[in-house]
Amino acid sequence: MPYITQERREQMANISSAADYFFHENYSKPGDLAFLFSDIIDSYLSYQKKIGFASISQAIAELECTKLELYRRILSGYETEKVLENGDVFGNAILSMNSQQREEL
Repeated sequence: MPYITQERREQMANISSAADYFFHENYSKPGDLAFLFSDIIDSYLSYQKKIGFASISQAIAELECTKLELYRRILSGYETEKVLENGDVFGNAILSMNSQQREEL
């Protein structure tokens, strides 16, 4: 969950400002975000008491949660707009579901 306290955000402001400056001043190329994520994870891991399963899986979990939140907050709404604009591709699958399964969507 990226919704940390304002105090914690202020402690990380320099990192965010540097990324803002970089992407504002430079055209983003494929691999730029992956490099930044990797560099941050490298830094995180280098300050762990032990680099092992727990610290590595924590980094992976943070990436996965970030991915899911990006999808939930930004991409999901865009996809809903496109379904309404262009039609649903899962019509047959949805129609074959029972009413309880459809409600769960």
